[in-house]
Amino acid sequence: PSTGWTLLSWVPENKVLGGVRGAVVWGLLTALVFLALMLNFSLRLARGITRPVEKLASNARRIGQLDVQELPRVSSRLEEIRHLDQALADSAHGLRAFMKFVPVDVVRQLMARGQALTASVEPRELTVMFTDVRGFTHIAETVPAQQLVAQMTRYFNTASTVIAQHGGTLDKFVGDALMVLWGAPQDLADAPLQACRAALDLQRAFDELNAEWACHGLPAFETCIGIHTGPVVAGVLGADDRLTYTALGDTVNVASRIEDLNRELGTRILISDTTRAAMGPALATRAIGAVPLRGRQTPLEVWELLEQPAGPSAGAAPPVGPAATAIPPPPALKKHALAP
Repeated sequence: PSTGWTLLSWVPENKVLGGVRGAVVWGLLTALVFLALMLNFSLRLARGITRPVEKLASNARRIGQLDVQELPRVSSRLEEIRHLDQALADSAHGLRAFMKFVPVDVVRQLMARGQALTASVEPRELTVMFTDVRGFTHIAETVPAQQLVAQMTRYFNTASTVIAQHGGTLDKFVGDALMVLWGAPQDLADAPLQACRAALDLQRAFDELNAEWACHGLPAFETCIGIHTGPVVAGVLGADDRLTYTALGDTVNVASRIEDLNRELGTRILISDTTRAAMGPALATRAIGAVPLRGRQTPLEVWELLEQPAGPSAGAAPPVGPAATAIPPPPALKKHALAP
């Protein structure tokens, strides 16, 4: 029978839930520590992936800008990243080889201007230089092939360095000759003056090179230079599968003809009257006079660009301008000029 009593049992909460609470707290702490470790591991793993990828992206951007010299290699534990790094390294190696056959500076300038690398031209005012080695055919016949290649390489390296220092664009090698442009693809305010200064520096550099070769019994590369300024059509020309940046027009032909005159006149640097007028009185010149050019009906006024002799008197410049004495053309040129 019911007694009406209520039985109560009192047990401290710590006795009942203390272990559970402790287990929960330790579980939470363990989970937090595990999450922290996983987060640290994930960050390290992410950095191990993103850093090499960022370096590879930087290398890819440099390759796109034709800057492929000394690209850093990327190391990673991931095989895919190693494969991508090797692929970019192979691309850079192939591009370095290809860049030896194309004017890289011209391509960079065209890319910077946003010009499409398709056949397109524009009229421009340029200063054009031609150089040529006197008697190169005889040199090529008498010098062993390997020695000739070594000398030509030194010669072209020297010329390329001087031309770049004066803002010129080396358009092409034509055998032992060079065609150089000032004022394209980038505009150059003082193109005639820079071309003339480059001509003087080229002759000084070639003289030093020839003196060195003479000490070793090697033939000298005596160089003639012709410069002319005028309108041309400049741009990207060629076939669909092979393009080049160059200039065409009467100005280019005249520059080549002026260079040819050096052999007849016994000079080393000749410039046209238009180049001299555009250059101003900055450099010493000497009037040659009106000279007939092959393929042209009208004679052209040409000037010799005078080289300063070495020594204490080098600072004294010869007369410049109208006071300069005109040198009459040799008899062969007179006869040609009078011929109908």
